[in-house]
Amino acid sequence: MTRPVPYVILESMLIQRVAFLSDFHYPYESKEAIGLTLDLLGELNPNVVIFGGDVVDFYPISSFLRDPARRAQLQSDLDHAAAGVMRFRKALPKARFLFKEGNHCLRLQKYLWSTAPELAGLRALKLPELLRFDRAGVERFIKNRDRYHIGRLYYLHGNEFRLGTVHPARAMLLRTHVNSLFGHVHKFDHFSVKDLAGNSHASWSNGCLCDLLPEYDVMPNWTNGFTYVDYVDDGLFSVEPVRFFSHRGRLKVIQGGELKG
Repeated sequence: MTRPVPYVILESMLIQRVAFLSDFHYPYESKEAIGLTLDLLGELNPNVVIFGGDVVDFYPISSFLRDPARRAQLQSDLDHAAAGVMRFRKALPKARFLFKEGNHCLRLQKYLWSTAPELAGLRALKLPELLRFDRAGVERFIKNRDRYHIGRLYYLHGNEFRLGTVHPARAMLLRTHVNSLFGHVHKFDHFSVKDLAGNSHASWSNGCLCDLLPEYDVMPNWTNGFTYVDYVDDGLFSVEPVRFFSHRGRLKVIQGGELKG
C-alpha cells in the first residue's frame, strides 16, 4: 500500500509550526477575536497558516430564510473577507498560506449550479479569484473533499461527516480512523484512542473566529480561538489549542503563563 505524500515537506529535524484558523464567517467575524489572534500569531510565528474553512459566510445566497436588506451585499462581503485575509498576510509576510474550502464556501457553487449553471464554470466566479488569492499570496486552494494532511495529521473543515454537536472529536475519529484537526463545530474538543500495538490516534476540533451571538441563534455553545501544531522530524506533531475566554468584558487568553488580551 502506498502512503500519501504530504504537501508540505518537513525538513529533517526542523520544527514547523502550523496555525489553523477557521470559521471567520466574514462579515460576521469577531473583530476582537481576530485582533487577539493576530497579536498571538506575531509571537508564535507559524511557518504555515491554514484557513480551515468558512472564511466567508455567503449569507446573501444562503438557502435559509434571509433578511431582504442583506441580499444585495455579496460584493461588499467578499471585499471585506479579502481585506481580512490580507490583514493576516501583512502580519505574517513570510508564512505559507493555504485555504481550505468549507460548507459556507460551497454555498457559492450550490447557488450557481441551481440558479445559473451556465456561469458555474467561469474562473472569475471561483473563490480564489473573488478573494484575490494572488494578492494575498495564498498558494493552494484545498477543495472541501480533498484529503489533505501534513505529516501524520489530516486537516479537514468538519462538514465532511455528520458529527453532531456532542463530542464531535470522538465522532470524527470513529469516522476517519486517522489523526485529524477540523473546524465547523465552532468549539474545542479532543478525543484519543490507543490501538493494540500501542499507537495513539486522536482528533481535535477547533474554535471559531466569528461573532458568538449570531442573529439566528440565541445562545450557541461556541468558543473563540485557534489551534497551532508543532512538527518535528518524521511528521510527528503536537496540537496546542488556544482558547479565548471572556474576562471583565474583554476576550483574554493565558499564553506562556501570562494573561493576554
